[in-house]
Amino acid sequence: MTLRFFVIIGTLILMCFVTSLLVGYRYFFSLPTINTSIEDYQNRELLSLKIALDREFIFLETLNYDYAVWDDTYNYMADFDVEYVDSNFVGDTFYSLKIDGVFIYDINFNMVFGQAYNYIKHTEFDAPDLDLQVNKLNRAIIPNSKASEDDNSLSHSGFLQTADGPVMFASHVIKRTDKTGEPVGSIVFIKK
Repeated sequence: MTLRFFVIIGTLILMCFVTSLLVGYRYFFSLPTINTSIEDYQNRELLSLKIALDREFIFLETLNYDYAVWDDTYNYMADFDVEYVDSNFVGDTFYSLKIDGVFIYDINFNMVFGQAYNYIKHTEFDAPDLDLQVNKLNRAIIPNSKASEDDNSLSHSGFLQTADGPVMFASHVIKRTDKTGEPVGSIVFIKK
């Protein structure tokens, strides 16, 4: 064996040793730090998304409450006066409130009024998933009208999977402005 052979073998062994040190350092020290950084970034992104969704739900729930606990809506359930609908649920209403649908149900899940309106495109669309006589599973969007005021069961919100994708919804039992009277139905607002 010659000196040249030992130099080549020594160089190869040294290169393998240095390479294994670099790979080992990268695997045991750098990658965990990078993974932790990525996980922290993703958690911040998810928190931002949660905060944004919470704000949208609060806004939608507040609007829904304003319409549900209102003498005009309560009176509409007694006489079904078209003037109430014509003055409250025009295309501009959907645009200014940034909602995509209003659905009013009686206590037997019959739709008394329903209009789905894409406020961004200014077009009406069908929402067959909100026909609660046909889609009985979706009746869960209606709050319990027999609940007491104390347990917050007079309202309900969440996501509903539809044929057109998920929609946010907020619903509330219809009461008079002073929160008196028997519940006569529910009103549901949706947002795509």
